[in-house]
Amino acid sequence: MDYFKIIHDFLDVSKEMNIFASDRLLFIELINQLYMSGADSFFQQSNVILSKKIGIEEKTLICARKRLFEYGFINYKSSVGRGHKTEYKINNFNEIDVSNKIEPITQKVKPVIPKKQKEDVSHLYIEFEKIWEVYERKGNKKSSLNKWIRLTEKERKLAIEHIPQYVLSTPEIRFRKNMETYLNNESWNDKIIMTNGRSSSNTTDEELMQAVAEGLARAEYNKNG
Repeated sequence: MDYFKIIHDFLDVSKEMNIFASDRLLFIELINQLYMSGADSFFQQSNVILSKKIGIEEKTLICARKRLFEYGFINYKSSVGRGHKTEYKINNFNEIDVSNKIEPITQKVKPVIPKKQKEDVSHLYIEFEKIWEVYERKGNKKSSLNKWIRLTEKERKLAIEHIPQYVLSTPEIRFRKNMETYLNNESWNDKIIMTNGRSSSNTTDEELMQAVAEGLARAEYNKNG
């Protein structure tokens, strides 16, 4: 038996088929085992020894052996019990019809779904600290912060524009809503009536800037002090 020709023919045929690397390794080792046994076509070997020879797990070897059988490259007869030897036979390549072979059994691989990166909200903490001071820190800070972070960008913008006016309209802080209540009720949509009878639309820019400046000054003072 021309072992080199068998290997050469196998490699040529395998190019036309979807052959796994483990299938090639196993087939070449089977040829080597056949040569070492001195037999013409039949020989025996255990899964444990074959696995060690080609450096693959026994489970992978069993799958590769099954695919080689389905392709028609080999026949085998398994024995019962671990360590028992399996009988192998190398088939004649002239009898193999490459065009009529099934695709090998592939392992099901779960698609890798990239983890969604957490959105950077550090700027929202800074933004909240400023508006918290403008609001004169009335209410539960933790609850207000959690609600602030969950607001949309549009809602936060409306609140930032509305809060200074609301603060001016409630100079007595005891009459002002807690901030978490203000946010939960979406109070930035409420029309403001100033204590002097003017509506928020009549509030001057200077008054608004003064309210904001006072709040930011308090925030800076608390930060440094």
